[in-house]
Amino acid sequence: MKQAAAFPLADYTPGSIKSAFASIKSHWPSSPLRVAVFNAGYGIWKPFLEITEDEVRESIDTNILAAFAFSRAALLEFTKLDLETANEGGVAGNARKRGTLIFTGATASIRGNTTTSAFSASKFAIRALSQSLAKEFGKKNIHVGVFRDYLKIVCRLIS
Repeated sequence: MKQAAAFPLADYTPGSIKSAFASIKSHWPSSPLRVAVFNAGYGIWKPFLEITEDEVRESIDTNILAAFAFSRAALLEFTKLDLETANEGGVAGNARKRGTLIFTGATASIRGNTTTSAFSASKFAIRALSQSLAKEFGKKNIHVGVFRDYLKIVCRLIS
């Protein structure tokens, strides 16, 4: 049985993300990457006129640029794979896939609020990215989606 392992990042730069994917592949050289979850986020909850350029830049770097780098690394791995086999699970009828890329989202990706202008903009970008990638890579049997408000769902399941 495979054991879980952590691959911490020093930052969310494209170089660090590529390095993490290389470490994963090195750790499990004979196991294909079938699922990748992007759950990084930088939140800013302030009135618009109080948000600094540095905060906006950090939000863009973490929430958008890192999402692009993560997506690229995962999709490059998925596109090398054959369709999953029956013993890998996930086979529903003839709906076999090469991989699944998941982004965690937020309600702010759909509608902003008084203190979420920067956060909403970056989360909307992730939502738009996932929609575009789903249309592009769905044709190649790669599933891409956003999972929104996951903490609310988990809390409901626990209570």
